[in-house]
Amino acid sequence: MGASSSIIIIGAGGHGRAAMDVAISSGSKVLAFIDEALAGQDMLGVPIIARAEDITTPSDCTFFVAIGDNILRQSVVEKTRQEMPGHFAAILVHRTAYVSPLASLAPGSIVMGNAFVGPNCTIGEGCILNTGSQIDHDGIMGAYSSLGPKACLGGTVKLGVRAVIGIGATVKHGLQIGDDSILAAHAYLHQSMPSSSIYMGVPAAFYKKRRANEKYL
Repeated sequence: MGASSSIIIIGAGGHGRAAMDVAISSGSKVLAFIDEALAGQDMLGVPIIARAEDITTPSDCTFFVAIGDNILRQSVVEKTRQEMPGHFAAILVHRTAYVSPLASLAPGSIVMGNAFVGPNCTIGEGCILNTGSQIDHDGIMGAYSSLGPKACLGGTVKLGVRAVIGIGATVKHGLQIGDDSILAAHAYLHQSMPSSSIYMGVPAAFYKKRRANEKYL
């Protein structure tokens, strides 16, 4: 369930640095970052290149897309699969995180320091569990969804595709959060949320509908 021995990280921004930290903590080697805008520079001693073909990649090398925006991350993963055939998306788990042996993590997901994944949880492709976040027993994170730092999902919560739980937000057990929805930072959710909606406050209440591709970072 941990990372492979060598990784190429796509994206050299803040989330890229976080992914590098997680990879190193799990004993992996970061060969390079791919970021066309920053090509020719380096990140903490690791070269930043423009394209995958600019480096010779070992056969066991995997890639990891380190882009915080859920919609953009999904797009880049799909494109990368075509450009790097045979190099599969890594799963990154920080050494201080706890992932139940009864949970499952899909490729491209990252579990950062001091995060918690409970038993019988299902973490979809390309998910982000930020520092200190928690998903309790029987929870589901849809593909490309994300938990902000110290966000907390109670047991049996189902998080939709590309949904966002903000920093320090809490979700009561047993609720469902629709695809592409956003729960604002430090909110407390006690009712299920429909797709493409934004809730905020304590207790959380409907704020507005989310427009297609609306930015949140």
